[in-house]
Amino acid sequence: MAHPKTFRIDRGIGQYDFNDYYAVLGLPLTAEASIVRKRYLAIAKCLHPDVHGRSSEDKQVATLYLSKLVNPAYDVLSQERERTEYSAILKLLGKRLMKRNHKFSPHSELAKQYLLSQDMNYEQTIKEVAQAQYHDLEQALENICLLSELNLVHILLQEGYRPPASELSRSADDTLIIINNNSASSFTNSSNLSNDTVANSKPNVVAKGSYQMRSESQAPLRNGNQNNSFNPKSQSSTRGAGGATGESIEKYILQAEIYIGQQLWASALKELRIAIQLNCNHSKCHALLGYVYLNQKLAGMAKVSFQQALKLNPEEPLALKYLSQVNGTSSSKDAQTKPKNEKEKKGGFFGWLGGG
Repeated sequence: MAHPKTFRIDRGIGQYDFNDYYAVLGLPLTAEASIVRKRYLAIAKCLHPDVHGRSSEDKQVATLYLSKLVNPAYDVLSQERERTEYSAILKLLGKRLMKRNHKFSPHSELAKQYLLSQDMNYEQTIKEVAQAQYHDLEQALENICLLSELNLVHILLQEGYRPPASELSRSADDTLIIINNNSASSFTNSSNLSNDTVANSKPNVVAKGSYQMRSESQAPLRNGNQNNSFNPKSQSSTRGAGGATGESIEKYILQAEIYIGQQLWASALKELRIAIQLNCNHSKCHALLGYVYLNQKLAGMAKVSFQQALKLNPEEPLALKYLSQVNGTSSSKDAQTKPKNEKEKKGGFFGWLGGG
């Protein structure tokens, strides 16, 4: 298992050489002091070296997370003076980015959704992602990066940032999706979900860190035929307004459905990303996103997508069918999931190592 010291957080607030202590603790920027302590205790319990079933290497990594990431974050956020100063610095970061007319394009789909449809419940989304933040230590850094992107989007929106539509549309074609492919059963045999891990890897020019880029090991069959029992057309309706024409959106959704039938989750995600940028109020697109996330074992993100689909269309069949399954997944799997690994930063008041 990789060592947390070998990693850096290069997305969201972290890409500007600021530590995102809120992301480390899985908290929204609006969290109160009492919530900070409760969350810290929950994480400390999760990362405790005596957690049953962990290997000695897992225990070592969990201890490093606690001592090098979680404890320094709690030290800052639990003290009113430092917390106030830290919050002021984050606000200043947002103002500086706005002053520079910085064009921000998140890497994660969830952060892009928040940027596009600003009625997303920010605090609830953070809570959903944070539910299993440290249960799988190999996924922990990805979770922190995702949370940090959501926090940065929130800061920018609070400062009045509005993304240019043309910039968002163009970024969809430039974004490289990376995935560690594992075979997965179709959702009709949903006892075995995919182990795919999805991340976007187009680096922001402002970031000082770099992204590890990989490509899918399996080439997708575009417009190919497949024999798969999943048929979203038969169970999902379409309701959306605004954006591009229905025909252009349906083109991407149709291709995503083909990839879903082939269990090429990353390729499906890319098509759905483009579609949702054309029309962020398309309920079927959000439902399909939830389905893809669920097959990647990203239950929190799946739930958010299903809920967004039902918000747009309370009768969206695909979301209705699987939302209860996601709820069961997030509660039952939280108690079982084994841990793994992570990254970090350096130096000073904002250093991951707290100067050590």
